[in-house]
This record gives sequence, structure tokens and C-alpha cells, in this order.
Amino acid sequence: MQWTLPKFGLNLFGKQKDLCSHDVWVQLEVEEVTASLDIQEVYSKAKLKLASFNISCFEKSTSQPSSLWVPGPYEGVVVSSSDKLTRHTEVLGASRVVSKVAAASPVSGNKGKSTEFLNLTWTRALRAHVRRNVHKSRKDFTPLSEAERQANSSSSSGTSAFYLSEVDLQMSPLDIVARAPIISLLLDIFQPVNEVCQLLYPIPPSDKQVDRVPVQPVGWNINSGSLPLTYLSTGTIRVFLPHSKPMVPECSWKCLDTCLVQIGSVLLSPQVENPLSRRILREDIFSWAQEHRLLTTLGSSIEDRQYQLDLVGFSVGTLTWSDMVMEIQPAAASGHPCTVLMGENPAFEWNRQPSGMAAVASLRPVPLTPISSCCDLRATLAPAIIAEDGSSAMEALVCAHSIEASIVCDLHCYLSLEQLYLIHFITLEITTALKGTQLSSSHSSRPHHPSASNVPDLRDSGLDSDLSLSAAMSSSRKHLPPEPLQSGAVPQSSYPCFVPFDILLTARMVTLTLGLVENPPSQPEPSELMPRERDHASSVPSEDDDDDMGYDASIDSDTRTVTAPPKLTCGCPKVVPLARMMLSQPHAFLSCSPEKQKVEISCFDFQVSGSPPGAAVQGSCLAYIESGAIFSVPWLETRPGDPDPKTGIPPSFFTVSIQDFLSNEVHASVKVERPFKLNLSKIVVEQALTFLQQVFQQLFPPDVARSSTVVSEKTNSVKASPGTGWRFDTAVETVQAVLALDFPFMKNDTAKLVLTSEGHCTKICIGYAHLGTLDTLRVETMIKALQLYSSIIKEHCNLLGPTTVTLTKDTFWDNQNSATIPHCVLRLHFDALPLSVGPLQVQCCQAAAEHVLQIADMLNEFLGRFTPGVLLHSTSAKPTSNVEIIPAECTGMTWHDDLRKGSFQYIQDYGFPNPNEIVFCRPSEGNPGMMTWRYLEPRVLTRVDVYPVPFSQGDEIAGMKEPAR
Repeated sequence: MQWTLPKFGLNLFGKQKDLCSHDVWVQLEVEEVTASLDIQEVYSKAKLKLASFNISCFEKSTSQPSSLWVPGPYEGVVVSSSDKLTRHTEVLGASRVVSKVAAASPVSGNKGKSTEFLNLTWTRALRAHVRRNVHKSRKDFTPLSEAERQANSSSSSGTSAFYLSEVDLQMSPLDIVARAPIISLLLDIFQPVNEVCQLLYPIPPSDKQVDRVPVQPVGWNINSGSLPLTYLSTGTIRVFLPHSKPMVPECSWKCLDTCLVQIGSVLLSPQVENPLSRRILREDIFSWAQEHRLLTTLGSSIEDRQYQLDLVGFSVGTLTWSDMVMEIQPAAASGHPCTVLMGENPAFEWNRQPSGMAAVASLRPVPLTPISSCCDLRATLAPAIIAEDGSSAMEALVCAHSIEASIVCDLHCYLSLEQLYLIHFITLEITTALKGTQLSSSHSSRPHHPSASNVPDLRDSGLDSDLSLSAAMSSSRKHLPPEPLQSGAVPQSSYPCFVPFDILLTARMVTLTLGLVENPPSQPEPSELMPRERDHASSVPSEDDDDDMGYDASIDSDTRTVTAPPKLTCGCPKVVPLARMMLSQPHAFLSCSPEKQKVEISCFDFQVSGSPPGAAVQGSCLAYIESGAIFSVPWLETRPGDPDPKTGIPPSFFTVSIQDFLSNEVHASVKVERPFKLNLSKIVVEQALTFLQQVFQQLFPPDVARSSTVVSEKTNSVKASPGTGWRFDTAVETVQAVLALDFPFMKNDTAKLVLTSEGHCTKICIGYAHLGTLDTLRVETMIKALQLYSSIIKEHCNLLGPTTVTLTKDTFWDNQNSATIPHCVLRLHFDALPLSVGPLQVQCCQAAAEHVLQIADMLNEFLGRFTPGVLLHSTSAKPTSNVEIIPAECTGMTWHDDLRKGSFQYIQDYGFPNPNEIVFCRPSEGNPGMMTWRYLEPRVLTRVDVYPVPFSQGDEIAGMKEPAR
């Protein structure tokens, strides 16, 4: 069967949420659709071809009846496979960030020869037929036997266990404009479709006791037997993330209002160059399949299939949207005839072209400010292997999921304040749109009948009342243990149910440059540029490692050469660099299963360098900094350290390991196995605080920060505490650490205060009780060869040490109430403590102390601009309760509480209550029933009046007098 369609269109209408006076029309257009379907006994084949695919957006004002449909913001482009947006871009900056998209895209290079946008081929064949004839020519194919025909007819449902599928997809370049309003609009338009699907396929209630099939773990259906052989090849894919209301900071020199994520080509193939070693869960089945050579046999029941995904030419940048629009110029203005290249149907394209107009792309390339350099990403995907277990005739998990992704080239990232603002606002817009859509869908899909969650907050006696009974029943369902299931039900495990998986992420060299772009003095501040909107109706359709092994604490090792700041030309924008971070060979490994989890993050080397004060580079983006000579002030330095005695491999700088993070006992360790040196000074701290202050002023205004703090506090106040205890153990180990502080000393001379240690180990243990309150806190710290000395005018002056320090701190709370002041036990042990005291040492310590106090004042001033206002506002906005909380030192307060008035929540459970809760415990064998309640603060009960259980009737309670107190 073949089907040809010259053009297909779909029109969707909606209304903007923020602009109620605008109707929105989303138009989907597909041209030259060709489809074919071929179904035979042993295989089926389907083909689909599309010449073009476009989604456009139009708007019309409802307040003006005579208004026409006009293209929406950003030229009304949502998805485009044509040349509406120019592809002539130029990456600013150094040569290492030049885009390789044009050379990496095989489809875009043959754009003039191919007129198809999408070519999809889907094939499905019987696995038995494929295994038998995979190495034979077509004339030697063996037909199906009678038994195989009967088995094929009996499996008419077409399950994937009997068939092998193949998908071949080729796609031309594609542009996507993902702006928050259109995403929210599309989700709202398709919301009725979701509701219809929920009506057609309702979710069965969870409280019905019915026999059900055992629930499969999450990710069970994603395996080598169900996934098809996938071949994917695409051209350049560009995703534009515009900001609808650009907020241009004062330091920017141009309006960057769009973030561009660009991929040169996407290649996916089931042939892998370097196959992954699998995580074997059933050694017997895997060994049997390996002996019978079934792992590499196409279409076998136990096939070790792996996929290779290549993202060529991946880059992220920012630009101005107005530069991306193709300019339309009159043909008469240039004096040349209106000539354009035609495709397969010249007459059709000539008639569609506007009279006297020629679409001419701008000869000037669009400047693209890079955020990341152009890099290649390669991922190897190995889905799980599931096979039938011969002993139980059930499916068994043979191998887990495995993923390995790596960046095969060096990655250079540049992040200025302007780009940071743009990314933050775009992310905020998209998340707000998605949250708003989810909230509206939850309200629309919620059944309109009264429940315990939406009953108004009414106060009653708490006895013989429907409101109290409903609240008690709803709360008891949340805390009661699950009732025993029937014989056909599957007991639920306490661990999350999912298929185990392993993920490995690696990279070569990753650098991050931070700074800002300042406006030229001669140029005025740019105004906020909004996207152009065409109001004419004519365009609207009809409806390296050092040899040293460590720091020798010498004076010569602290000297360095500082490069003078380059001179700038007036009238040009300048780049003010702050710091550059370099990570060498980072990797992250995640191994997760329901019973055991492990995360490991490591980096071979890590260095941070800053720029001297007043340093600047002429240019419009941070990528113009070609060399790292301008970052001549080292903030964090490292040395190779001692290699491993067995392998001879130098150690990594740090390794972070976290184990069992889904259980109640979490173990973490941080190892710093390379010697490092941290250089501090007042200038360095001032540079960092100035940059952070500019970031916080734009990203976290005081009013927004206060409101967010209040919301988070209210959320935490109603959050339920965990029902079981929780424990967190961590250990931090370092080999050699050096902390150097530069400070002025005596007649403009610079001195250096150095604190060193040859080894350090800290163990921290945090324990939470079953109520979610802090129970224990233990800290053990040991520092080997701790030494403090100063370097003054090339003279070495000892102050303290070397000595070994051991510090142990135990903190514990009262078992009855953790709100009281904790008890602390501090143990401090020193070895022999050499102490050098003299006039020079006293002067040095005095000058260093004054410098440290100045740095502390800077930190307090920085924190005072943001944190204190937030804390003060959150403290005053704390939700009030019926009982006022009094500090611990105030005494003599008296409370009068009536537990029947509804101020305490009724819960039926076997645990201990939270504050303002009453827990009723059912009687069991040998244990009578109990009623336990808890206040917000520690109290001493002087009198308690308890009515007998069962409770008296409501009228009797109403007739009784209030007992004397």
C-alpha cells in the first residue's frame, strides 16, 4: 500500500495566559508526504518521507474585531526545516572555539542535492527467520516450516519476543524555537487529549484488594530484546531558547537575548567500536550464552546489543535574535534581476515568491558569543539483557543497564555575568511555564468531591464528630502499616523497585573562565530590544605535572611572575577576567541497584588562577582571552604527589565517594591525595566577593530571596519527618595542605603567613532519631605536623609547631526532646608544642590578625547585604501557633491546653508523635493501648484530666463543666 499527499496541515487555537486579549494560532505544515506499507508472512516494512516540516505561530488581538492574524514573536517560528533563520554564524573569540558544525554535518553538506527533510524506514521480521538466513543470499532463503507457521499464527498479538525490528531515520537540518509561552500553550491545548486518555484508560484504585500480576521493575521493558536496531543520522539541529523580556545588566555592551544550543550531527548505530563490559547478575545464563555464541548472534534470545551515540559539533552560545532573521530586500534597490535557485518544481516556487521581492541573506555573519567550545560527545548504551530462566520458565534479569559517555576533546567554557543572567532567566521562564501547566492539569483532573484534604479548617470538640473521624481516618491511612494482601498479590519490598544500572561519565580537559564585559565609555547603554513583530498581513497564510613531589616550604617557591595588564583602546568593549578553573580528566561513576548504591566523583588535577587587579582585554566576550598568561595569580595550586607503589600512577587530586544513599545509613568519603596550596589575600577575597555580589544582586533580589525563604520555611514546617532513624558517616583525608596569607607589613613590605600540615583526617558522624530529629553528632579530627610560620623580607620566622593535634567533639541531645540545648564534650590533645615568641613574631602576628579581621569584616558586610535581611524576615514570618514559644531561659510560664479542641492532629500509629500530634496505639499481645502526644517545647505537667475511653457522647461532654485547673 502506498499513499502520497502533497500537503498536510493541522491548526491549533488557544489563548495566551499572560495576554488575555490575544488569540494564538499554531499551524503545523507538512509537504510532500509519501508513505508505503508492505506486510508479508515473515517481515513487514513501512516507509515515510517528508519534504518539509514547519510549525508556525500567529497572534490576533481580540479587543480589535478588525485585526488580522500576524506572525507571533520571533517571526512566528516554532519548528522550521527551511531557511527562515540564517545559518551564516561566526563564533567570536579565539580559534579554538570555532564551530565545526558545517564540516561535521554530513546531511547539511548535501542540502542542494537532497530535497527530503525526513526519511524513515521501519522493518520487522521473525527472529527465527533472521537467525536462519542472516548469512545467506535471498535466493537461498529457507522458508518457514509448518510448525513455525502455526507458532507464528498463535502469536498473533505480535509480541516483540518473536520479532526483530529495525529503524532507519535520516533527517535534514532543523531549527527549534523553544520559548516558554508557546510551550505552556501547547501543553494546555493537548490537556483535553490527556483527559480523554484518562477516561478511556482509567487507573484502577489502589485500595481495592484484587488479584494482580507482579509489578515489573522500572526499566524492565527497556532491554535488548524489545529495542529495535536503530540507525539515526541527522543534520544540524539548532535549539533557540529566547528570553521574552531581556533584562540587560548595566555592564553588558550589547543585547544578548537568545541562548543557542547547536548540534552539528547526531549519529546512532547498533555497531559499537569499544563494547562495554557488562554487569552480570546471572552468571550461569550468561556463561551458557557465551559458550553457545548467542551474545553476538543477531536476533538471538540472549543478545548483547549495544548502541553508539555520537553528538558531533555540540556547542552552546548566546546571540541577538534580530540578527538571525533573514533580511528581505527589494530587488529593484540593488539593480539586479530577481533570480533565485529553484528546486524540483520551479513554477510552484516562482508563483509562491512575492512579486518584486527577493529573499537575500545578510552578507554579514551573525556574531555568536560562545558559552562552550565546539566539542564531540560519544556515548555507548548497553540495555539490560533479559532471558527466560529454564528452571522456572520465567524471565530473568541477566545483565543490568550500562551507559558510558565521554567528551572526546578538550572543553572550554566561558561564562560572563550577562550569559549567567540570560541562562538563569530562561530556565526560570521554562520551569515556571511547566509548573503552571502541571498545576492547572492537577486541578482540572482532580475529582470534585469533598475529601479530608480540602475540608475547611473548622474547630470542633474532637469527639463524636464527622470532621474528626474523617481527619483521623485520612491521617491513619498514611501512617498505618499496609494490610496483608491476598494470595495473588505481590508483597512490596522496602527498597525501590528498578533495574540496576551503571553510568560512567568521563572527559579530557575542562576549563571554565569567569568574568564580565564592560561597556565602552563612548557608547551609551543599550536599550531593551524586543523581538520584531511584522504587522503586515501579506506574510500571513490564509487561515602538565611538575617534578616536585610536594611543597618544601621555601621562600623561593612562593615567588612568581605577574604579567602586566595589557593596554586597551578607547571606545571598544573590554573584558574583565576574574578567574579560570582547570579540571584535568574528571570522571563520575554511578552504580545503582535497589540494595546497594555507589557514587564516585574524581578529578586528576584541579587548579584555580585569578587575574591581577585592573587586568582587562579588548574584546566583546571572554573567548578573546587566547592564553592563560593573564591569569597569573594562583589561587589554588597542586603538586603531583607520591605515585602508587604498585602501579606507579600518580594519584588523583580528589575522590568523592558516597555509598548507600538510598538507605538509612549513608557513608561518604573525601580523599585529597595530592599536595595543594591555597593562596589568600585581601585583594583575592575582594575580587571574589565583588563578582558574587553582582551575581546575587541580579539573580537573587532581596524581595525574591525573602519570599522564597518564607515559602521554604513553611514547606519545611509541614513536612513529615521520616519514620525510621537515619545515619550519615563521612571521612575527609588530605595528604599535604598549605594555606598562605599575604598581608602588608612594615613600610609597604609584604609578608606571608603560612599554615602547613603533612596529613589530615576528619571523621563526622551524624545520627537522626526515628522522629527525624538530630540525635548524635560526633567529630574526630587529627592533623599531623601542624606548623605555622611567616616569611618576612626573605626571612623564615617560626611561630608554632610542628606538632600533632587530635580533636574530638561529641554532641548529643536529650532522648525525650531534641529542642533543648545540646550537651557537648570537647577533647583536645597536643604533642610537644614548640612556640616561638619574640618581638618580630609579635609584630607579625599583630599585623596578620588585623588583616584577617579586615577580611572577616568584608565577609560580614557581604553576608549582611543578603543573608541577615532574609533571616530576619523569615524569623518574623514564622507561622504562629496557639501556644507561644518561650526561650529556654524564661521560666514561670503556664499553659492551659485542651486536646479536644482540634489543635492536635489525630494519628493512629505505633511510633512516637511529632509536635502537635496525638498518636493512638492499638492494643497488641501483652501491650495495652496507649495515647501519646507531644508539645512544641519542653514542659512539666502539673495536672492532667483524662476522660475514660471510649469517649463520652457529645451531649454529655457539652453538659459537663470545665474542670478546675
